[in-house]
Amino acid sequence: MRIPISTYRLQFGRAFGFTDARRLIPYLHDLGIDTIYASPIFRARPGSKHGYDIVDPNSLNPDLGTSEDFHLLTEAARKYGMGWVQDIVPNHMAFHPDNAMLMDVLKLGEVSPCFDYFDIDWDHPDERLRGRLMAPFLERPYAECLERGDFDIRLGEVGLYITYMHHAFPLRAKDYDLVLGPDEDDSSTGLRDDDRGAIFMCALAAMAGSATGETHPQAAHINNQIDTIWRLYRESDLVREYVDGKLKAVDREKMDSLLGRQRFVLVPWKDAAEAVNYRRFFDVNSLIGLNSDRNKTLAGTSALVGGLVEAGRVTGLRIDHIDGLESPESYLLKLRKRFGKVYIVVEKILAGGEHLRWLSVEGTTGYDFLNAVNGIFCQRSNKAELDRIYTEFAGSETDPGDLLYEKKKLVMNSNLKADIDNLARWLAEALEDADRQEVIDRLPPIERLREALVETLAGLGVYRTYLSRQDQSWHDGIPLAEALSRAEGRSPHLIDELRLLASVLMAAPRITGREGAGTGSMGFTMKIQQYTGAIMAKGFEDTFLYVYNRLISLNEVGGDPVKFGLDLSDFHAFNLARSSTHPHSMSATSTHDTKRGEDVRARINVLSEIPEEWEERVRCWAGINASSKVRNEGREVPDRNDEYFFYQTLIGSYPFTEDDPTGYCYRISRYVEKAAREAKVHTRWHDPDPSYGDAFAAFAETVLMPAPDNDFLREFLPFQRRIAHYGVLNSLSQTLIKVCAPGVPDFYQGSELWDLNLVDPDNRRPVDFGLRARMVEEITREAASDPARAVASCLEDPGSGRIKLFLIHKALAARKANPYLFEKGTYTELEIGGELADHVVAFARIHMGSVAVCIAPRFLTGVVGEGKYPLGPEVWGDTVVVLPPGAPRKWNDALTGGPVLGTGAIKVGDALRDFPVSLLLEGAK
Repeated sequence: MRIPISTYRLQFGRAFGFTDARRLIPYLHDLGIDTIYASPIFRARPGSKHGYDIVDPNSLNPDLGTSEDFHLLTEAARKYGMGWVQDIVPNHMAFHPDNAMLMDVLKLGEVSPCFDYFDIDWDHPDERLRGRLMAPFLERPYAECLERGDFDIRLGEVGLYITYMHHAFPLRAKDYDLVLGPDEDDSSTGLRDDDRGAIFMCALAAMAGSATGETHPQAAHINNQIDTIWRLYRESDLVREYVDGKLKAVDREKMDSLLGRQRFVLVPWKDAAEAVNYRRFFDVNSLIGLNSDRNKTLAGTSALVGGLVEAGRVTGLRIDHIDGLESPESYLLKLRKRFGKVYIVVEKILAGGEHLRWLSVEGTTGYDFLNAVNGIFCQRSNKAELDRIYTEFAGSETDPGDLLYEKKKLVMNSNLKADIDNLARWLAEALEDADRQEVIDRLPPIERLREALVETLAGLGVYRTYLSRQDQSWHDGIPLAEALSRAEGRSPHLIDELRLLASVLMAAPRITGREGAGTGSMGFTMKIQQYTGAIMAKGFEDTFLYVYNRLISLNEVGGDPVKFGLDLSDFHAFNLARSSTHPHSMSATSTHDTKRGEDVRARINVLSEIPEEWEERVRCWAGINASSKVRNEGREVPDRNDEYFFYQTLIGSYPFTEDDPTGYCYRISRYVEKAAREAKVHTRWHDPDPSYGDAFAAFAETVLMPAPDNDFLREFLPFQRRIAHYGVLNSLSQTLIKVCAPGVPDFYQGSELWDLNLVDPDNRRPVDFGLRARMVEEITREAASDPARAVASCLEDPGSGRIKLFLIHKALAARKANPYLFEKGTYTELEIGGELADHVVAFARIHMGSVAVCIAPRFLTGVVGEGKYPLGPEVWGDTVVVLPPGAPRKWNDALTGGPVLGTGAIKVGDALRDFPVSLLLEGAK
């Protein structure tokens, strides 16, 4: 197995393809990266901006380049000794006409070899959905679309299909004769007398006859007939004239009749919130769930990536949204058996003190590390003050736990309403399946079962549990039992319904120790677990994190903003546990899904150090900007909570230079509009109130546009620049810790310079790789000729990001030169002594007599003045790092090249004499 030394995430898309990536290989190698970490490269819907809406997992995305382009890219990577971790998407595919597997299901039904690939409820109680797949893509009611003539019927390579806007849906094979067959008064004599016409009519008749059997072996035969019809249409003028006439003759009445017979039912997109019969990715109608933990689906959707692994072009896999699968562990075991010793990490959000349970994978994509390292830069002693400031400014005293509970209920009763309705129905069926008459006799109305479900799931403290038919562990029963207990406390009127729910959820054999659990109970338990992650993601990540704004640097995927940071002792314990169980897990600080770039968070964390000054500033700005607010329908826009969010956002994201103030204004105005919709307080995506979003965006543009009379910017910028300086110091410490701590350091594209991006799509903007490549060349050249000057030039211009790039370049070089030390080395917390002990993070990595010591400062607003660096003995005084037993006396700083001496302890002022962080390696004896 090839374990990466470091990974670099590349976001592929139409503007950045295989050839573009190949040009970067020399730069990434020089930076110190040893493994490409690629976003999905498989064929996605045309124009996809992210690649997760895959239509064919067994072919490369033509938007990214050709197979030859990809071959050249991977050859270039191999030439430089670089690995390739590939992001794969087993949970879902795009609901799109280019998805041939799904279209085959709609065309052939159970005849299709792909029939079981997709997670579709063909037995939905809604009459219009029974035996049919909902297609929620209409922009207006069906009858109106029909009246307007929005539907059309065509013949193409895939056969007959009905179009609506850019959507296309294939006709059932058995209905071809209804469209192309001769009418009673239709004379097809001329067609039958023609050789090709006769073959056409035979193919049509053979297809109609074979389709009625609905047996699996007929699939190839039916598709052969469709191929024949399409070929003859192209070759024969007579056939083409006949077919065109038939298609033109399909009027509204016949179209309505045809649509009523298909395996899909077209409805307005908003209807999916009320009833849906397929598992979506969260609430995204255009992404349909896969049953990838089934052998057949796994085999049918992994041929390409399997070939790439076997050829050595892919050396690792990143599994997207593992929690969406019915049985993640079963899937991972099958994947491991299929691909053998390949590096595998999963996108798994750990919450509520969870630990990664699967030993069959190398780890997660790193959100656990991201939140742990971010937490140690939040000054926990100031929690009460930040609580008070936020409560008084925003005017809300809602308990954050209650707020999260309400937001999860909100999404279950709006965005995910149809999914919860389905779960309630499956619960009722599971109760009936229990085969106990006393249960059936007292089965409550399904509405009350639904309410019990909502109350329970709103209190579930983790993204999902992992009860399975194979696993006999009782561990996953704990969060379910806790959620049920919370629900009983909140809703005693539902006690009977909650106990019935518990009788199903807790009846699984690995909890009770008995094998008599009904198949319905197990089936329901397996099914509900696929939806809890979506509830947490939509309720917590995409709602709560935009509403609870005490300190938004903590509002991150997988984080716990209520906890207010992390004790340093807990951070060391986290690293120690990680090094023991999953030492090769990724260590991320920014990803394509983070709410804020790593350096935005590093800046906002500084506010936790200076609550009094922060309060003074934010109240001053609110006073200045009061006249720029809009009063809309009796409300102030933005409200005080959104305004508090807005000022923190500016603190974190304001650029170092004001080269493009108009561009920044535009970015922030679009961002606050999105944030307001995510918060779902005044407006939301599914039910937008443009007046609030537009007014908030206008407020942002007004207060940010530079002008001689802009009092806000005059007051804001000096404070923001001060915070930005301390943010630089936080960022450097965070970066060094990431490189040195247990795990594989991961770098999101472009984040080797300052990452001041906000959430997608802001963080997908083009990256100036040319600038970064030139900087690495300059740093390498200068460090070789004059190391001291190379360090000094970084300190002189922190705003350029050169100082961060320098650190990454040097730290990764040290990691590459000592791979076993950082891959296998034990993790040892180092004791700090002296007056400023609380302002230093230090640990050692030790392996086979080799030692590395990482020293990173924090909480520096009270240590050095604005614009100053925490360098030298005059800053650090008596502060020391106590070395591990047997540690050497002579050290070299891997970043500056300078020598450092220490017997038993190292003076922090000596270690940080020339650079704000230090990575010490054993020097020459």
